[in-house]
Amino acid sequence: MVQKTEAQLSLVGQMVVVRSNGSGVWLGRLEARSGDEVTLAEARRAWQWEGAATCSGLATRGPSGGRITEPVEVAIVLGVCEVLLATDTAVARWEAVKPWVA
Repeated sequence: MVQKTEAQLSLVGQMVVVRSNGSGVWLGRLEARSGDEVTLAEARRAWQWEGAATCSGLATRGPSGGRITEPVEVAIVLGVCEVLLATDTAVARWEAVKPWVA
């Protein structure tokens, strides 16, 4: 059994921005993390965004627009290299972006 650090436990249940090597940038509620794999609920993927230069900006301020998918109930994201706590302001801005559909 893998021991979870205090930082990992404090993020469970919180809205986070996740960057992965294979599937890009996501916003969602962190349900679980194991190594470089996370499970997100209410997850949206950002294919392209405006209003932030980096993932840190997406976590603190959120996007002002871009190509952001509609939410999925659960996403298991592999190859995660960054997990950032999202501010309430950032979450509101993510939610304000109209879902991108092709």
